[in-house]
Amino acid sequence: MRGIEKKSDFIEAKEKFVKSFTDSNKCEDEENCDWGKFKDAFLNFSKSRCPICEYQIITTSSHIDHFRPKKAGYEFLRCCCDNYMIMCADCNSRYKGTSFPLHGGFKAKTKKDISKEKPLLINPREDNVYEYFELYFFKNPNGKLLLEIREKACLVGYKKAKAQKTIEIYGIGNCHNHTKMDSCRIEILENFYDDFIELAEAKERDDEAFEEILNSRKMRKKKEYGFVEFIKRKQFKINTI
Repeated sequence: MRGIEKKSDFIEAKEKFVKSFTDSNKCEDEENCDWGKFKDAFLNFSKSRCPICEYQIITTSSHIDHFRPKKAGYEFLRCCCDNYMIMCADCNSRYKGTSFPLHGGFKAKTKKDISKEKPLLINPREDNVYEYFELYFFKNPNGKLLLEIREKACLVGYKKAKAQKTIEIYGIGNCHNHTKMDSCRIEILENFYDDFIELAEAKERDDEAFEEILNSRKMRKKKEYGFVEFIKRKQFKINTI
């Protein structure tokens, strides 16, 4: 989602969005706004996929998420569009909800102090997800073949904590852990295993095999998924024994 601010449909939506503002330069002073104006721009940019779990979404099942939730003490950002994100209904309501964990304890009370915070959730509009995660194809203790998200092994400190908390909050990993399996989104991770295991196995063989599978008819609707980029970068492991 990085770079959406430069897209013409987002710029157009923002122009319409601020027309009702009393002071368009101070979104934090506004109380009433229509963030739904950004939905089409977000869906176009994400190709109608949730930027968190990659699940295909349609307009009626998508939510405009406030990255810093209103009910978590960020009411002053309710009309600031740099705080908006498209998400599927499950990621937004069922999993994230009003959660917004912070590293180090500092919590902003005004917009100008936001840069001092250290969120423990990945923001797809700002963060490079390939710096934080890798894919893991495996069989969980219950015999389910899954594609889950794991933090990169090289991470330490704040970045490691941020990757781990994001995985935990959204239920997109920890499916190997008996104590955390209940929160793991087994169904969609099973589907993603089926969708991408052949591509990952081809990449392990050689680049020619990878390109053949990638350009096959069955991958036509999957080519632009973020999972494909992870596999291209060889940021994955396969362990189905």
